[in-house]
Amino acid sequence: MTRDERDGRRAYSRRRLLGALGSVGVASLAGCGETDSPPSTSETSDPSTDASTVGDGSGKTRRGITFDRVVNAVEDLGWDPNGERAIDESLDTNLKAGTLIEVPPGDYLVRRRHDIESLSRWGIVGTGASRKGVQFTLPAGRSFRWIMAHGGHDILIGNFTMQQGRRFDRSTGMAFVIDRNLQLYNVEKAGSNPRQDSKSGAANGLIVDVMDPDGVAVVDTFVRKGPQDFAHYPGNAITVFTGRPHLGTVYYRNLHIENGGEHGMYASKCPGNVRVEGGLFKNNYGDGVRIAGEGSYVKGATVVIDKNDRTRGNRGTWYGARGIHFQSGEYGYTGGLVEDCTVIARASPGTEALLMMEHSQGAATVRNCRFYNDTPYRTILVDRPATNHTRPAKPWDMTFENIEISGNARNTAAFVMAGRPGSRLSNVHIDLPGENVDGIVLEDCAGTLISGANVRTGGYPLRVSGNTGGSGDCLATLKNLERLQSSSLDSVGAQRLASTLSGATCIDGGTANTLGVISATGGHLYGNVLEGE
Repeated sequence: MTRDERDGRRAYSRRRLLGALGSVGVASLAGCGETDSPPSTSETSDPSTDASTVGDGSGKTRRGITFDRVVNAVEDLGWDPNGERAIDESLDTNLKAGTLIEVPPGDYLVRRRHDIESLSRWGIVGTGASRKGVQFTLPAGRSFRWIMAHGGHDILIGNFTMQQGRRFDRSTGMAFVIDRNLQLYNVEKAGSNPRQDSKSGAANGLIVDVMDPDGVAVVDTFVRKGPQDFAHYPGNAITVFTGRPHLGTVYYRNLHIENGGEHGMYASKCPGNVRVEGGLFKNNYGDGVRIAGEGSYVKGATVVIDKNDRTRGNRGTWYGARGIHFQSGEYGYTGGLVEDCTVIARASPGTEALLMMEHSQGAATVRNCRFYNDTPYRTILVDRPATNHTRPAKPWDMTFENIEISGNARNTAAFVMAGRPGSRLSNVHIDLPGENVDGIVLEDCAGTLISGANVRTGGYPLRVSGNTGGSGDCLATLKNLERLQSSSLDSVGAQRLASTLSGATCIDGGTANTLGVISATGGHLYGNVLEGE
């Protein structure tokens, strides 16, 4: 690649990052607004999830699901759009297999949870111009899932708001532990969110589990961004959750989850696939997005951490946040993908990392992602695999391709990875010139290939350590190096760690050494032995 090509690629990527930085403060990202357009599809999506069918001429087909009857909630069922008479009895009586309930604009009072058992081909859809047209409300002092679906298939839910009000005295949500084919679109959980130890308690926003291994669910545009009464973990309700019963595939598209009290999305301990496409996850306590395992991914999402741009009206203390997190506990999953994502951390009370691969996660791939970090916390952290019951399945090696890390971070490290031999880092560009910031830090990652690195930091651009145990592997191999440069460490008096940088350069520290590379100058690699002999 020529210098002009490299400069052009960097300029393009920087424009993309600056565009993301400029757009995250907007209240409505593309796909997170007031429309109820059909779910988007991508080249990686299962084509069976395309629910764009509007009608079949009979007026009874919606988004690929054909119903036996379509009823008007007010005209046919007598629902009160003024919110004075509860709809519970009518909902229990009239929600039957093959029935779609269309709800005209208005406020509708729900007083209790509705368990819907093994029911198929049913739906509740608002007919307003936006999701704010239909508001489902609940009494003060109560928190419950107003819909709790067990089993069934071909379920349509969309275009309404679950309204909790401003007083932190109630909360509601929905749960779907279904066989297959849930289509949920353009729904908001609005209002203030209490903590679990409040008088009302607290309810999850949305739970989706697909129990058929071949089944699919699509959630397109689910919004939650109201004030939160923050409690110590785990004292709040998870916003979006997919758990252990999930065996199929769920697509989460264009979500806007902001200010969540316990994670934006928690979906990492399920055998099935969780696929996140697009969306904004901002200032959520815990993780912005948590997934794990082969078949699951996060693509095109934006995650923001900024304690100086918090939701007005919050209560309690926000203790910290991670961006994207892979963690599967005792399941020890391997596999998974993060692609084309932007993670921005401007200010935080505490952050383990913008991207974290925990000790229970095996191999994974991260590519075409941008990270902007102004905090004293690490940007990317890959833990050493666990040795206890959470030990992940092999392989454990990591692949990072086309990664950009920039910002004004101080006293931290850009990329830290331990216990992941044979990993691949390709086209990793780091520009963190702040004080005491190290670049790529590898520990016990023998045989790792670093290709096309361009690193400028305030500390050591590269640090490697470990013991190859006589295997003949390099602690790390550099290939097609573009730059290793420290903005503050002087290379005068530094040792020559490699005599040539042409071709592939093996960094071999011998036994239990830590080598800190200061610069690559004049075809040589300069640095210091920081530990060992």
